[in-house]
Order: sequence, then structure tokens, then C-alpha cells
Amino acid sequence: MLADLKAEPIGNVYTTTNESTFDQLIYSTPSALRVVVVTSPPNGSNERLWLDFVFFGVAGLRLFDDPDLHRFFASPSYKRGYRLYRIDAGGWRDQERETPGMLGVTGAIPLYKEWFVCTTNRCANVMASKEPRLTEGKW
Repeated sequence: MLADLKAEPIGNVYTTTNESTFDQLIYSTPSALRVVVVTSPPNGSNERLWLDFVFFGVAGLRLFDDPDLHRFFASPSYKRGYRLYRIDAGGWRDQERETPGMLGVTGAIPLYKEWFVCTTNRCANVMASKEPRLTEGKW
């Protein structure tokens, strides 16, 4: 039985009224993933910001349209306006570990953490061995 989703929001709060989206997903060696998100500040302005998330020691990536991950948004752990969460239980990692033959190595190593990057258009789950680096700037 899959555990209830436990997620910790990371970083700043952004708008919940303007669109946000992935601008870039770049996977490079050695196991680094760069995710660039375009969003807006929480003040309701039309100003555009970019968020640059860089994950190191990446062991997995899953990308979905946001309606396909309703379980994440329906969780009491989900707080509107955040673009990054650390998933502590009940996420993709736990889901895969319940499937025989999946994540036999990565799922058994506590070093790997699950991260959830969400926008109003797409969402990504990332399994990585290090905390992501986050940079924010004006578009």
C-alpha cells in the first residue's frame, strides 16, 4: 500500500494566476539535469522570472502533464505557488519500489532523494543524490 504523500516545499512562492512552464530540460554527463522554469512573482504582475534548477547525481526523471499528477496536488502537503518540493514519502520513488524488479539499487540507497518540479503545464519528478542548486532571475 502506497504511503500518503509527504512533501516539503522548497524556495519562494510564485504566482498562482499566471501560467508557468518548463523552458528547458537538459541532461548532461555526469548525471546532471538542468530544469529551467518560466513563472511570475506572487504579486500578480506580468513580470516573468526564470528559475534554474540544477540536479546532480541524477538516477531518474519522469515528466508528465500536470493533470496526470493529481495525487500530488490533492495532498495536504501541497502548497500552492511553490515550484519545487522534496518528496519525503509516497511519491514516484515509493510507487516504483512497490513494483517488483524496479529500483532495486536506487530505491535501496537512502542517498537518493525525490524532488518534484511543478508548473501549470508540466511536472517532473527527479531522483538525485544531491540537493538541487536553485537560481532565480528576471526573464
